[in-house]
Amino acid sequence: MRVRSLTLKLHRWISLACATLWLLQAVTGLLIVFHWEIDDLTIPGAHQPTDLAAIDRTAKGLTPVGSGRVVASIWNTAGRADRYNIFINAEAPEAGLTVTVDGAGTILRTRADGEAWANGGWMETIISLHHNLLLDDMGSWIIGVSGCLLFSNIALGLTLGWPKLKMLHRALKPSNAGPPMARHYSWHRAMGIWVTVPALFSIAAGTMLVFADGVESAIHAPVWSIDDRPGSGPYVPMPQAAQTAMRLYPVARISGIRYPDADNALYRFRLRQPGEDARAYGQTTVYTDAVTGRVVGNFDGLAAPATRRFANGLFAFHTGEIGGVAGRIAVFMIGLWLATMIILGILLWNARRKRA
Repeated sequence: MRVRSLTLKLHRWISLACATLWLLQAVTGLLIVFHWEIDDLTIPGAHQPTDLAAIDRTAKGLTPVGSGRVVASIWNTAGRADRYNIFINAEAPEAGLTVTVDGAGTILRTRADGEAWANGGWMETIISLHHNLLLDDMGSWIIGVSGCLLFSNIALGLTLGWPKLKMLHRALKPSNAGPPMARHYSWHRAMGIWVTVPALFSIAAGTMLVFADGVESAIHAPVWSIDDRPGSGPYVPMPQAAQTAMRLYPVARISGIRYPDADNALYRFRLRQPGEDARAYGQTTVYTDAVTGRVVGNFDGLAAPATRRFANGLFAFHTGEIGGVAGRIAVFMIGLWLATMIILGILLWNARRKRA
């Protein structure tokens, strides 16, 4: 009984101390489950099939020589088909840009770095809150530690609330009878028993994403990158390098393209093959030399070792992409469950405090 009493106090006070942060994580997580589709729905424009040459011309037109701007990367928007975000770096004091284009390279929206609300910045702000509280690396550490506490605290709650086998059927059915404290406890306990296990898996995946480097090192996942290669232009055009990469995976779709820069004369192409876990961004990666156009690195997402596939799959599992639309709805429901459990826990604590 003494151990149970101490465990209950630990569960209660950790919950109260972290409730605000966990509620923020739950609400922002709810909002971003379908953020790709929501963001693309706010941008008008007809569908245009992908023309990498046209997209590259638009990117180069936004970064003329002497402008202080360079194309950093291009990624598909993951909402509507054949739309892309061109990420442009700029020399201070000028702000970088995120330019959304259709498959024909037509500019649909332009957002300057630092726009927290306009031009789709509101969605990026919510995503950053969920990932790092708008505090960069320090915020990521806070979220990671918070995730560890959340995982352990939910596990404590499950041990406290798990009934004897003969009482399980009653515990699984929440009751609306009795005083507020009894009702809150009944719902808190029943919801915990029903959803805790899948929630723990989702929370574990999200926490491991924060400490991805450490996780990969611990499980000895092979490194899927190659060292930077210094070099100078002229560089082969991006569409030509992309065609070389796509010959290796003719049925794959381009997820992202990293352009060469002053310190690294490599193109990196992220491709998604049919059968990969992630819906938005595949893990197949091809590096081509920007000077010669030759492939210098090839990592097949479907043929990766088990440890590499585990590390690659954490994001798809945490976001629910691994289960398609049903998986993403399940993740949405877990976020809703977490928010509800936090609110019920606070109501239960308040009812007990008033009774005392």
